[in-house]
Amino acid sequence: MITGLYALASLDGAPLNEEDLAKLGLGPGPATHQAPGLRLRIEDCELGGRAVSIAMEAGTVLALLGHLDEPDELAQALNMRHAAAQAELALQALRRWGPQAIAQMPGEWSLLCWNSDRRDLILGVSTQLRDPICFASDGRRVAVAPQPMTLSRLASVGRDWDREGLALTFSQVAPRRRLLREQTILKRVKRLDAGTMRRFSPAGETCTQAPSLTPDSDWSGSFDEAVAALEKIARRIMHQTLARHETVAIMLSGGLDSSTLAWLASEERRSGQKLVCITSAAAEGSDLRDERSYSRIVADHLGLPVVFVTPPPEDNPYRPSARCFAHYQAPSLSSRHYLYDRLFEAGADQGADAIIDGVWGETGLTRKVIFREFRAAWPEYKYWLRNLYQERVRLGEAWPQTAFAARLSEDALQNMPAALLDERPPMEWPLLYRRDQRLGLADQAVYLAARTRTAQAHTGLRRLFPYRHEPLMRLAAGMPAGFTHRGGYSRAMVRSLLKDRLPDSIRLRTNPVPFSPDYVRRLRNHAPSVLERLAVFRNAGADEWLDLDWLAKRVTRLAAGENISIREQSKIQITAMTAEFFVWWQQTAQTE
Repeated sequence: MITGLYALASLDGAPLNEEDLAKLGLGPGPATHQAPGLRLRIEDCELGGRAVSIAMEAGTVLALLGHLDEPDELAQALNMRHAAAQAELALQALRRWGPQAIAQMPGEWSLLCWNSDRRDLILGVSTQLRDPICFASDGRRVAVAPQPMTLSRLASVGRDWDREGLALTFSQVAPRRRLLREQTILKRVKRLDAGTMRRFSPAGETCTQAPSLTPDSDWSGSFDEAVAALEKIARRIMHQTLARHETVAIMLSGGLDSSTLAWLASEERRSGQKLVCITSAAAEGSDLRDERSYSRIVADHLGLPVVFVTPPPEDNPYRPSARCFAHYQAPSLSSRHYLYDRLFEAGADQGADAIIDGVWGETGLTRKVIFREFRAAWPEYKYWLRNLYQERVRLGEAWPQTAFAARLSEDALQNMPAALLDERPPMEWPLLYRRDQRLGLADQAVYLAARTRTAQAHTGLRRLFPYRHEPLMRLAAGMPAGFTHRGGYSRAMVRSLLKDRLPDSIRLRTNPVPFSPDYVRRLRNHAPSVLERLAVFRNAGADEWLDLDWLAKRVTRLAAGENISIREQSKIQITAMTAEFFVWWQQTAQTE
Protein backbone atom coordinates (compact mmCIF):
# COMPACT_ATOMS: atom_id res chain seq x y z
CA MET A 1 0.00 0.00 0.00
CA ILE A 2 1.11 3.57 -0.67
CA THR A 3 2.24 5.44 2.44
CA GLY A 4 -0.41 7.54 4.14
CA LEU A 5 -3.65 7.40 6.14
CA TYR A 6 -6.50 5.03 5.23
CA ALA A 7 -9.81 5.31 7.07
CA LEU A 8 -13.57 4.95 6.96
CA ALA A 9 -15.69 6.95 9.43
CA SER A 10 -19.44 6.83 10.03
CA LEU A 11 -20.97 10.27 10.63
CA ASP A 12 -24.55 9.01 11.06
CA GLY A 13 -23.83 6.16 13.46
CA ALA A 14 -24.53 3.42 10.91
CA PRO A 15 -22.29 0.33 11.05
CA LEU A 16 -19.27 0.40 8.74
CA ASN A 17 -19.76 -1.76 5.65
CA GLU A 18 -17.36 -4.72 5.73
CA GLU A 19 -17.15 -4.92 1.94
CA ASP A 20 -16.14 -1.27 1.72
CA LEU A 21 -13.62 -1.72 4.53
CA ALA A 22 -12.00 -4.55 2.57
CA LYS A 23 -11.83 -2.41 -0.60
CA LEU A 24 -9.97 0.26 1.35
CA GLY A 25 -7.51 -2.22 2.88
CA LEU A 26 -9.13 -1.85 6.30
CA GLY A 27 -9.95 -5.47 7.00
CA PRO A 28 -9.16 -6.99 10.41
CA GLY A 29 -5.48 -7.25 11.21
CA PRO A 30 -2.66 -5.97 13.44
CA ALA A 31 -2.11 -2.89 11.24
CA THR A 32 -5.73 -1.74 11.61
CA HIS A 33 -6.93 0.48 14.48
CA GLN A 34 -10.56 0.60 15.56
CA ALA A 35 -12.75 2.98 17.50
CA PRO A 36 -16.55 3.27 17.57
CA GLY A 37 -17.54 4.46 14.11
CA LEU A 38 -13.97 4.44 12.75
CA ARG A 39 -11.54 2.02 11.11
CA LEU A 40 -8.01 3.34 10.53
CA ARG A 41 -4.79 2.07 8.97
CA ILE A 42 -1.45 3.89 8.79
CA GLU A 43 1.15 2.93 6.20
CA ASP A 44 4.67 4.32 6.37
CA CYS A 45 8.16 3.33 5.26
CA GLU A 46 10.29 4.96 7.98
CA LEU A 47 12.21 2.53 10.13
CA GLY A 48 10.70 1.38 13.39
CA GLY A 49 7.43 3.21 12.84
CA ARG A 50 9.08 6.39 14.14
CA ALA A 51 6.85 8.62 12.00
CA VAL A 52 3.62 7.12 13.39
CA SER A 53 2.09 8.51 16.57
CA ILE A 54 -1.37 7.77 18.00
CA ALA A 55 -3.12 9.37 20.98
CA MET A 56 -6.35 7.97 22.46
CA GLU A 57 -8.23 9.85 25.12
CA ALA A 58 -11.88 10.07 26.27
CA GLY A 59 -13.61 8.97 23.07
CA THR A 60 -11.06 10.67 20.83
CA VAL A 61 -8.35 9.10 18.70
CA LEU A 62 -5.75 11.18 16.88
CA ALA A 63 -3.23 9.71 14.44
CA LEU A 64 -0.29 11.80 13.27
CA LEU A 65 1.91 10.55 10.44
CA GLY A 66 5.15 12.48 10.00
CA HIS A 67 7.12 14.85 12.19
CA LEU A 68 6.69 18.13 14.03
CA ASP A 69 9.76 20.32 13.59
CA GLU A 70 9.63 22.02 16.99
CA PRO A 71 7.88 19.64 19.42
CA ASP A 72 9.62 21.08 22.49
CA GLU A 73 8.48 24.61 21.68
CA LEU A 74 4.93 23.36 21.09
CA ALA A 75 4.98 21.44 24.38
CA GLN A 76 6.07 24.59 26.20
CA ALA A 77 3.29 26.64 24.58
CA LEU A 78 0.77 23.99 25.67
CA ASN A 79 2.26 23.57 29.17
CA MET A 80 2.95 19.90 28.46
CA ARG A 81 5.94 17.72 29.30
CA HIS A 82 8.71 17.84 26.69
CA ALA A 83 8.66 14.06 26.24
CA ALA A 84 5.01 14.07 25.14
CA ALA A 85 4.25 12.03 22.01
CA GLN A 86 3.68 14.07 18.89
CA ALA A 87 0.08 12.88 18.56
CA GLU A 88 -0.58 14.04 22.16
CA LEU A 89 0.83 17.45 21.28
CA ALA A 90 -1.32 17.65 18.16
CA LEU A 91 -4.44 16.66 20.09
CA GLN A 92 -3.92 19.34 22.72
CA ALA A 93 -3.08 21.88 20.00
CA LEU A 94 -6.42 21.15 18.33
CA ARG A 95 -8.21 21.59 21.65
CA ARG A 96 -6.41 24.86 22.34
CA TRP A 97 -6.51 26.50 18.92
CA GLY A 98 -8.99 24.49 16.87
CA PRO A 99 -8.25 24.38 13.13
CA GLN A 100 -5.88 27.34 13.58
CA ALA A 101 -3.49 24.87 15.23
CA ILE A 102 -2.02 24.15 11.82
CA ALA A 103 -0.06 27.41 12.00
CA GLN A 104 1.39 26.37 15.37
CA MET A 105 2.60 22.97 14.17
CA PRO A 106 5.48 23.43 11.70
CA GLY A 107 6.75 20.22 10.17
CA GLU A 108 5.73 17.66 7.57
CA TRP A 109 2.76 15.60 8.66
CA SER A 110 -0.80 14.48 8.04
CA LEU A 111 -3.34 13.82 10.76
CA LEU A 112 -6.73 12.32 11.44
CA CYS A 113 -8.73 13.06 14.60
CA TRP A 114 -11.98 11.23 15.37
CA ASN A 115 -14.39 11.89 18.23
CA SER A 116 -16.81 8.97 18.51
CA ASP A 117 -19.22 10.76 20.85
CA ARG A 118 -19.79 13.71 18.49
CA ARG A 119 -19.13 11.64 15.33
CA ASP A 120 -16.74 14.37 14.33
CA LEU A 121 -13.76 13.85 11.98
CA ILE A 122 -10.85 16.25 11.36
CA LEU A 123 -8.33 15.72 8.57
CA GLY A 124 -5.23 17.90 8.33
CA VAL A 125 -2.12 18.35 6.18
CA SER A 126 0.91 20.44 7.11
CA THR A 127 1.87 23.51 5.11
CA GLN A 128 4.66 21.43 3.52
CA LEU A 129 3.16 18.23 2.14
CA ARG A 130 4.47 14.87 3.29
CA ASP A 131 1.73 12.40 2.32
CA PRO A 132 -1.45 13.39 0.47
CA ILE A 133 -4.89 12.98 2.00
CA CYS A 134 -7.72 12.26 -0.43
CA PHE A 135 -11.29 11.84 0.73
CA ALA A 136 -14.79 11.06 -0.47
CA SER A 137 -17.86 11.95 1.57
CA ASP A 138 -21.60 11.61 1.01
CA GLY A 139 -22.56 13.32 4.28
CA ARG A 140 -23.10 10.01 6.05
CA ARG A 141 -19.58 8.66 5.99
CA VAL A 142 -16.06 9.73 5.01
CA ALA A 143 -13.54 7.51 3.22
CA VAL A 144 -9.87 8.48 3.35
CA ALA A 145 -6.82 7.31 1.38
CA PRO A 146 -3.61 8.84 -0.01
CA GLN A 147 -4.66 8.33 -3.63
CA PRO A 148 -7.87 8.59 -5.69
CA MET A 149 -7.80 5.09 -7.13
CA THR A 150 -8.21 3.38 -3.76
CA LEU A 151 -11.34 5.43 -3.11
CA SER A 152 -12.65 4.72 -6.62
CA ARG A 153 -13.14 1.08 -5.57
CA LEU A 154 -16.18 2.20 -3.57
CA ALA A 155 -19.43 1.96 -5.54
CA SER A 156 -20.45 5.41 -4.30
CA VAL A 157 -17.28 6.96 -5.78
CA GLY A 158 -16.44 5.26 -9.08
CA ARG A 159 -13.99 6.38 -11.75
CA ASP A 160 -15.74 9.32 -13.47
CA TRP A 161 -13.26 12.03 -14.46
CA ASP A 162 -13.30 15.46 -12.92
CA ARG A 163 -12.54 17.29 -16.17
CA GLU A 164 -11.16 20.40 -14.54
CA GLY A 165 -9.11 18.46 -12.01
CA LEU A 166 -7.63 16.20 -14.67
CA ALA A 167 -6.86 19.09 -17.02
CA LEU A 168 -5.12 21.02 -14.27
CA THR A 169 -2.78 18.12 -13.54
CA PHE A 170 -1.14 18.61 -16.95
CA SER A 171 -1.51 22.37 -17.12
CA GLN A 172 1.26 24.90 -16.67
CA VAL A 173 1.89 26.14 -13.12
CA ALA A 174 0.02 29.47 -13.46
CA PRO A 175 -3.45 27.93 -14.08
CA ARG A 176 -2.86 25.42 -11.28
CA ARG A 177 -2.03 28.16 -8.79
CA ARG A 178 -5.09 30.12 -9.86
CA LEU A 179 -7.66 27.32 -9.96
CA LEU A 180 -6.57 24.04 -8.38
CA ARG A 181 -7.84 23.68 -4.84
CA GLU A 182 -9.26 20.33 -3.74
CA GLN A 183 -10.00 18.77 -7.13
CA THR A 184 -8.46 15.45 -8.11
CA ILE A 185 -8.69 13.55 -11.37
CA LEU A 186 -11.96 11.96 -10.12
CA LYS A 187 -15.31 13.69 -9.77
CA ARG A 188 -16.21 12.35 -6.32
CA VAL A 189 -12.75 12.46 -4.75
CA LYS A 190 -11.20 15.57 -3.23
CA ARG A 191 -7.72 16.21 -1.90
CA LEU A 192 -6.66 18.35 1.05
CA ASP A 193 -4.47 21.20 -0.12
CA ALA A 194 -1.23 21.83 1.75
CA GLY A 195 -1.85 23.74 4.98
CA THR A 196 -5.50 22.71 5.25
CA MET A 197 -7.74 21.24 7.94
CA ARG A 198 -11.22 19.96 7.07
CA ARG A 199 -13.84 19.02 9.63
CA PHE A 200 -16.73 16.62 8.96
CA SER A 201 -19.70 16.23 11.29
CA PRO A 202 -23.40 15.33 11.04
CA ALA A 203 -24.04 19.08 10.69
CA GLY A 204 -21.82 19.44 7.59
CA GLU A 205 -18.25 20.33 6.62
CA THR A 206 -15.93 23.24 7.31
CA CYS A 207 -12.47 23.93 5.91
CA THR A 208 -9.67 26.09 7.32
CA GLN A 209 -6.56 27.14 5.38
CA ALA A 210 -3.37 28.15 7.15
CA PRO A 211 -2.31 31.77 6.59
CA SER A 212 -0.19 32.32 3.49
CA LEU A 213 3.55 32.31 3.97
CA THR A 214 4.90 35.82 4.55
CA PRO A 215 8.47 37.14 4.74
CA ASP A 216 10.12 37.93 8.03
CA SER A 217 10.54 41.61 8.84
CA ASP A 218 13.02 43.51 6.66
CA TRP A 219 16.60 42.63 7.49
CA SER A 220 18.45 45.51 9.13
CA GLY A 221 21.83 43.88 9.76
CA SER A 222 24.95 43.54 7.63
CA PHE A 223 25.60 41.06 4.82
CA ASP A 224 27.86 38.95 7.04
CA GLU A 225 25.24 38.89 9.79
CA ALA A 226 22.64 37.80 7.25
CA VAL A 227 24.82 34.89 6.08
CA ALA A 228 25.39 33.84 9.70
CA ALA A 229 21.64 33.93 10.42
CA LEU A 230 20.87 31.83 7.32
CA GLU A 231 23.57 29.33 8.27
CA LYS A 232 22.14 28.95 11.77
CA ILE A 233 18.69 28.08 10.46
CA ALA A 234 20.07 25.82 7.70
CA ARG A 235 22.09 23.87 10.26
CA ARG A 236 19.04 23.43 12.48
CA ILE A 237 16.95 22.18 9.55
CA MET A 238 19.62 19.69 8.49
CA HIS A 239 20.10 18.47 12.07
CA GLN A 240 16.35 17.83 12.41
CA THR A 241 16.28 16.09 9.03
CA LEU A 242 19.17 13.73 9.70
CA ALA A 243 17.97 12.88 13.23
CA ARG A 244 14.90 11.15 11.77
CA HIS A 245 16.85 8.74 9.56
CA GLU A 246 19.69 6.23 9.64
CA THR A 247 21.63 6.06 6.38
CA VAL A 248 21.00 9.10 4.19
CA ALA A 249 21.83 9.55 0.49
CA ILE A 250 22.49 12.98 -0.99
CA MET A 251 21.78 13.78 -4.63
CA LEU A 252 25.02 15.60 -5.44
CA SER A 253 25.78 17.44 -8.67
CA GLY A 254 28.66 19.60 -7.51
CA GLY A 255 26.49 22.68 -8.02
CA LEU A 256 25.89 25.19 -5.26
CA ASP A 257 22.53 23.87 -4.08
CA SER A 258 23.48 20.23 -3.65
CA SER A 259 27.07 20.92 -2.52
CA THR A 260 25.81 23.18 0.27
CA LEU A 261 23.49 20.43 1.52
CA ALA A 262 26.30 17.86 1.36
CA TRP A 263 28.49 20.13 3.48
CA LEU A 264 25.68 20.80 5.96
CA ALA A 265 24.93 17.08 6.23
CA SER A 266 28.58 16.25 6.86
CA GLU A 267 28.59 18.86 9.64
CA GLU A 268 25.29 17.93 11.29
CA ARG A 269 25.22 14.13 11.09
CA ARG A 270 25.42 12.28 14.37
CA SER A 271 28.39 10.14 15.23
CA GLY A 272 28.53 7.01 13.09
CA GLN A 273 25.70 8.07 10.77
CA LYS A 274 26.38 6.99 7.20
CA LEU A 275 26.07 9.47 4.33
CA VAL A 276 26.52 8.57 0.68
CA CYS A 277 26.47 10.84 -2.39
CA ILE A 278 24.54 9.84 -5.53
CA THR A 279 25.41 11.59 -8.82
CA SER A 280 23.81 11.48 -12.26
CA ALA A 281 26.49 10.73 -14.83
CA ALA A 282 26.94 10.03 -18.52
CA ALA A 283 27.93 6.53 -19.56
CA GLU A 284 31.62 5.69 -19.28
CA GLY A 285 33.43 6.77 -22.45
CA SER A 286 30.58 9.02 -23.58
CA ASP A 287 31.26 12.32 -25.33
CA LEU A 288 28.59 13.99 -23.18
CA ARG A 289 29.46 16.43 -20.40
CA ASP A 290 28.49 15.39 -16.90
CA GLU A 291 29.21 16.33 -13.30
CA ARG A 292 31.44 13.48 -12.21
CA SER A 293 34.47 15.66 -11.64
CA TYR A 294 32.57 18.30 -9.65
CA SER A 295 30.73 15.86 -7.40
CA ARG A 296 33.97 13.96 -6.79
CA ILE A 297 35.67 17.17 -5.66
CA VAL A 298 32.91 17.78 -3.10
CA ALA A 299 32.68 14.16 -1.94
CA ASP A 300 36.46 13.80 -1.57
CA HIS A 301 36.72 17.11 0.29
CA LEU A 302 34.04 15.98 2.77
CA GLY A 303 35.30 12.41 3.00
CA LEU A 304 32.07 10.93 1.64
CA PRO A 305 31.62 8.03 -0.79
CA VAL A 306 30.03 8.81 -4.16
CA VAL A 307 28.05 6.53 -6.48
CA PHE A 308 27.65 7.47 -10.15
CA VAL A 309 24.33 6.57 -11.76
CA THR A 310 23.69 6.15 -15.49
CA PRO A 311 20.25 4.93 -16.61
CA PRO A 312 20.61 2.09 -19.12
CA PRO A 313 19.89 2.96 -22.77
CA GLU A 314 16.59 1.06 -22.75
CA ASP A 315 15.00 3.33 -20.11
CA ASN A 316 12.31 5.11 -22.11
CA PRO A 317 11.72 8.81 -21.33
CA TYR A 318 8.27 8.70 -22.95
CA ARG A 319 7.01 5.75 -20.91
CA PRO A 320 7.01 6.07 -17.11
CA SER A 321 6.84 2.81 -15.20
CA ALA A 322 3.51 1.45 -14.01
CA ARG A 323 4.75 1.78 -10.42
CA CYS A 324 5.28 5.55 -10.95
CA PHE A 325 1.74 6.00 -12.25
CA ALA A 326 0.40 3.85 -9.40
CA HIS A 327 2.25 6.01 -6.90
CA TYR A 328 1.35 9.46 -8.23
CA GLN A 329 -1.95 8.58 -9.97
CA ALA A 330 -1.71 11.58 -12.25
CA PRO A 331 -0.28 12.23 -15.71
CA SER A 332 2.08 14.97 -14.52
CA LEU A 333 5.44 13.38 -13.74
CA SER A 334 8.99 14.66 -13.99
CA SER A 335 10.38 14.62 -17.52
CA ARG A 336 13.46 12.92 -16.02
CA HIS A 337 11.42 10.22 -14.27
CA TYR A 338 13.70 7.48 -15.66
CA LEU A 339 16.73 9.11 -14.00
CA TYR A 340 15.01 9.70 -10.66
CA ASP A 341 13.99 6.02 -10.61
CA ARG A 342 17.63 4.98 -10.95
CA LEU A 343 18.90 7.53 -8.43
CA PHE A 344 16.39 6.34 -5.83
CA GLU A 345 17.26 2.71 -6.54
CA ALA A 346 20.95 3.53 -6.09
CA GLY A 347 20.20 5.18 -2.75
CA ALA A 348 18.20 2.17 -1.60
CA ASP A 349 20.99 -0.16 -2.73
CA GLN A 350 23.34 1.78 -0.42
CA GLY A 351 21.01 1.08 2.51
CA ALA A 352 19.59 4.61 2.66
CA ASP A 353 16.13 5.22 4.05
CA ALA A 354 16.08 8.86 2.86
CA ILE A 355 17.55 10.87 0.01
CA ILE A 356 18.27 14.60 0.22
CA ASP A 357 17.38 16.70 -2.84
CA GLY A 358 18.76 20.22 -3.36
CA VAL A 359 15.79 21.43 -5.38
CA TRP A 360 14.25 24.82 -4.43
CA GLY A 361 17.42 26.41 -3.17
CA GLU A 362 16.24 29.47 -5.09
CA THR A 363 13.47 29.95 -2.52
CA GLY A 364 16.02 31.14 0.03
CA LEU A 365 19.66 30.40 0.66
CA THR A 366 20.82 30.27 -2.98
CA ARG A 367 18.49 32.99 -4.25
CA LYS A 368 19.34 34.73 -7.54
CA VAL A 369 17.59 37.82 -8.94
CA ILE A 370 17.78 40.17 -11.93
CA PHE A 371 18.60 43.83 -11.30
CA ARG A 372 17.03 46.70 -13.19
CA GLU A 373 20.26 47.83 -14.83
CA PHE A 374 20.07 47.08 -18.55
CA ARG A 375 23.36 45.15 -18.70
CA ALA A 376 22.26 42.91 -15.86
CA ALA A 377 18.73 42.37 -17.16
CA TRP A 378 19.34 41.89 -20.87
CA PRO A 379 20.61 38.23 -20.75
CA GLU A 380 17.50 37.20 -18.83
CA TYR A 381 15.23 39.06 -21.22
CA LYS A 382 16.91 37.34 -24.17
CA TYR A 383 16.20 33.97 -22.54
CA TRP A 384 12.56 34.96 -21.93
CA LEU A 385 12.09 36.24 -25.49
CA ARG A 386 13.61 33.07 -26.91
CA ASN A 387 11.11 30.97 -24.96
CA LEU A 388 8.28 33.20 -26.15
CA TYR A 389 9.44 32.78 -29.75
CA GLN A 390 9.64 28.99 -29.37
CA GLU A 391 6.14 28.87 -27.91
CA ARG A 392 4.35 31.23 -30.30
CA VAL A 393 6.28 30.74 -33.55
CA ARG A 394 8.08 27.39 -33.48
CA LEU A 395 5.28 25.58 -31.68
CA GLY A 396 2.60 27.70 -33.29
CA GLU A 397 0.53 27.79 -30.13
CA ALA A 398 -1.84 30.36 -28.75
CA TRP A 399 -4.09 30.57 -25.72
CA PRO A 400 -5.57 28.33 -24.38
CA GLN A 401 -3.20 25.69 -25.79
CA THR A 402 -0.29 27.49 -24.10
CA ALA A 403 -1.92 26.85 -20.71
CA PHE A 404 -0.99 23.16 -20.91
CA ALA A 405 2.26 21.24 -20.75
CA ALA A 406 0.74 18.54 -23.00
CA ARG A 407 -0.77 19.16 -26.45
CA LEU A 408 -4.55 18.95 -26.05
CA SER A 409 -7.05 18.01 -28.75
CA GLU A 410 -9.46 20.61 -30.09
CA ASP A 411 -12.38 18.71 -28.58
CA ALA A 412 -10.72 18.74 -25.17
CA LEU A 413 -10.08 22.48 -25.40
CA GLN A 414 -13.67 23.21 -26.39
CA ASN A 415 -14.97 21.17 -23.45
CA MET A 416 -12.68 22.68 -20.85
CA PRO A 417 -14.42 24.20 -17.82
CA ALA A 418 -15.13 27.88 -18.32
CA ALA A 419 -13.06 28.84 -15.26
CA LEU A 420 -9.98 27.54 -17.01
CA LEU A 421 -10.54 29.36 -20.30
CA ASP A 422 -12.46 32.51 -19.49
CA GLU A 423 -9.52 34.74 -18.86
CA ARG A 424 -5.99 34.53 -20.14
CA PRO A 425 -3.54 35.43 -17.38
CA PRO A 426 -1.32 38.44 -18.03
CA MET A 427 2.07 37.77 -19.56
CA GLU A 428 4.65 37.09 -16.86
CA TRP A 429 7.60 39.38 -17.48
CA PRO A 430 10.87 38.72 -15.68
CA LEU A 431 10.84 40.43 -12.30
CA LEU A 432 13.45 43.20 -11.99
CA TYR A 433 14.80 44.33 -8.61
CA ARG A 434 16.34 47.44 -7.15
CA ARG A 435 19.36 46.58 -5.05
CA ASP A 436 17.74 47.97 -1.89
CA GLN A 437 14.47 46.15 -2.52
CA ARG A 438 13.52 43.23 -0.29
CA LEU A 439 13.68 39.84 -1.98
CA GLY A 440 10.20 38.70 -1.05
CA LEU A 441 9.10 35.13 -1.70
CA ALA A 442 9.80 33.19 -4.89
CA ASP A 443 6.07 32.56 -5.22
CA GLN A 444 5.96 29.89 -7.93
CA ALA A 445 8.72 27.80 -6.39
CA VAL A 446 7.17 28.18 -2.93
CA TYR A 447 3.82 26.99 -4.33
CA LEU A 448 5.33 23.89 -5.96
CA ALA A 449 7.59 23.08 -3.02
CA ALA A 450 4.70 23.06 -0.55
CA ARG A 451 2.73 20.58 -2.65
CA THR A 452 5.38 17.95 -3.38
CA ARG A 453 5.05 14.65 -1.52
CA THR A 454 8.16 13.05 -0.06
CA ALA A 455 7.49 9.29 -0.35
CA GLN A 456 8.91 7.71 -3.50
CA ALA A 457 7.60 4.84 -5.56
CA HIS A 458 8.85 1.30 -4.83
CA THR A 459 12.11 2.12 -2.99
CA GLY A 460 10.77 2.98 0.47
CA LEU A 461 12.88 6.15 0.45
CA ARG A 462 11.76 9.53 1.69
CA ARG A 463 12.87 12.35 -0.60
CA LEU A 464 13.75 15.28 1.64
CA PHE A 465 13.76 18.95 0.66
CA PRO A 466 15.66 21.01 3.27
CA TYR A 467 15.42 24.21 1.23
CA ARG A 468 11.63 24.31 1.36
CA HIS A 469 11.46 24.71 5.13
CA GLU A 470 9.52 27.85 5.91
CA PRO A 471 11.85 29.53 8.46
CA LEU A 472 14.63 29.55 5.86
CA MET A 473 12.38 30.92 3.10
CA ARG A 474 10.89 33.58 5.37
CA LEU A 475 14.27 34.82 6.60
CA ALA A 476 15.76 35.04 3.11
CA ALA A 477 12.68 36.84 1.81
CA GLY A 478 13.38 39.76 4.16
CA MET A 479 16.93 40.28 2.86
CA PRO A 480 17.84 43.13 0.48
CA ALA A 481 18.15 42.01 -3.15
CA GLY A 482 21.65 43.47 -3.23
CA PHE A 483 22.81 40.67 -0.91
CA THR A 484 22.42 38.18 -3.78
CA HIS A 485 25.32 39.75 -5.72
CA ARG A 486 28.84 40.38 -4.43
CA GLY A 487 32.26 40.56 -6.06
CA GLY A 488 30.97 39.90 -9.55
CA TYR A 489 29.09 36.73 -8.53
CA SER A 490 25.38 36.04 -8.20
CA ARG A 491 24.01 33.85 -5.36
CA ALA A 492 26.45 35.64 -3.12
CA MET A 493 24.98 34.62 0.23
CA VAL A 494 25.62 30.91 -0.24
CA ARG A 495 29.03 31.53 -1.84
CA SER A 496 30.02 33.51 1.26
CA LEU A 497 28.71 30.78 3.56
CA LEU A 498 30.89 28.18 1.80
CA LYS A 499 34.11 30.24 1.92
CA ASP A 500 36.93 28.06 3.33
CA ARG A 501 34.46 25.20 3.64
CA LEU A 502 34.43 23.91 0.07
CA PRO A 503 37.03 24.40 -2.67
CA ASP A 504 36.65 27.56 -4.76
CA SER A 505 36.29 25.38 -7.86
CA ILE A 506 32.87 24.51 -6.39
CA ARG A 507 32.07 27.66 -4.41
CA LEU A 508 32.66 30.00 -7.38
CA ARG A 509 31.37 27.66 -10.07
CA THR A 510 29.16 29.23 -12.76
CA ASN A 511 29.02 26.54 -15.47
CA PRO A 512 25.99 24.29 -14.94
CA VAL A 513 25.81 20.89 -16.65
CA PRO A 514 22.51 19.16 -17.56
CA PHE A 515 21.08 17.05 -14.74
CA SER A 516 20.47 14.21 -17.21
CA PRO A 517 23.42 14.38 -19.62
CA ASP A 518 21.82 12.25 -22.34
CA TYR A 519 18.29 13.68 -22.04
CA VAL A 520 18.11 15.20 -25.54
CA ARG A 521 19.80 12.19 -27.14
CA ARG A 522 17.51 9.82 -25.26
CA LEU A 523 14.40 11.66 -26.46
CA ARG A 524 15.56 11.31 -30.06
CA ASN A 525 16.62 7.66 -29.72
CA HIS A 526 13.29 6.59 -28.22
CA ALA A 527 11.07 8.70 -30.49
CA PRO A 528 10.20 5.75 -32.79
CA SER A 529 8.71 3.91 -29.81
CA VAL A 530 6.04 6.62 -29.53
CA LEU A 531 4.95 6.00 -33.11
CA GLU A 532 4.63 2.31 -32.34
CA ARG A 533 2.22 3.08 -29.46
CA LEU A 534 -0.18 5.46 -31.21
CA ALA A 535 -2.80 2.75 -31.77
CA VAL A 536 -2.53 1.75 -28.12
CA PHE A 537 -3.04 5.39 -27.11
CA ARG A 538 -6.17 5.69 -29.25
CA ASN A 539 -7.56 2.41 -27.92
CA ALA A 540 -7.19 3.78 -24.38
CA GLY A 541 -9.16 6.92 -25.27
CA ALA A 542 -6.17 9.27 -25.05
CA ASP A 543 -7.29 11.02 -28.27
CA GLU A 544 -10.32 12.39 -26.40
CA TRP A 545 -7.86 14.58 -24.49
CA LEU A 546 -4.69 14.76 -26.58
CA ASP A 547 -3.87 15.81 -30.14
CA LEU A 548 -2.33 12.53 -31.25
CA ASP A 549 -2.10 13.65 -34.89
CA TRP A 550 0.13 16.54 -33.77
CA LEU A 551 2.15 14.10 -31.66
CA ALA A 552 2.65 11.74 -34.61
CA LYS A 553 3.91 14.52 -36.87
CA ARG A 554 6.24 16.06 -34.31
CA VAL A 555 7.73 12.82 -33.08
CA THR A 556 8.33 11.72 -36.69
CA ARG A 557 10.36 14.89 -37.26
CA LEU A 558 12.25 14.30 -34.00
CA ALA A 559 13.04 10.69 -34.94
CA ALA A 560 14.27 11.85 -38.36
CA GLY A 561 16.86 14.08 -36.70
CA GLU A 562 15.27 17.46 -37.46
CA ASN A 563 16.35 20.43 -35.36
CA ILE A 564 13.61 20.82 -32.74
CA SER A 565 13.78 23.22 -29.81
CA ILE A 566 14.01 21.93 -26.25
CA ARG A 567 10.63 23.49 -25.49
CA GLU A 568 9.03 21.58 -28.34
CA GLN A 569 10.77 18.35 -27.37
CA SER A 570 9.41 18.79 -23.86
CA LYS A 571 5.86 19.19 -25.18
CA ILE A 572 6.25 16.06 -27.29
CA GLN A 573 7.52 14.08 -24.32
CA ILE A 574 4.83 15.25 -21.89
CA THR A 575 2.09 14.58 -24.44
CA ALA A 576 3.37 11.01 -24.91
CA MET A 577 3.71 10.51 -21.14
CA THR A 578 0.15 11.73 -20.65
CA ALA A 579 -1.06 9.27 -23.31
CA GLU A 580 0.73 6.50 -21.40
CA PHE A 581 -1.17 7.54 -18.29
CA PHE A 582 -4.49 6.89 -20.05
CA VAL A 583 -3.19 3.46 -21.12
CA TRP A 584 -2.21 2.67 -17.54
CA TRP A 585 -5.57 3.91 -16.26
CA GLN A 586 -7.44 1.67 -18.70
CA GLN A 587 -5.37 -1.34 -17.69
CA THR A 588 -6.00 -0.76 -13.99
CA ALA A 589 -9.75 -0.56 -14.64
CA GLN A 590 -9.55 -4.10 -15.97
CA THR A 591 -7.66 -5.43 -12.94
CA GLU A 592 -9.16 -3.48 -10.01
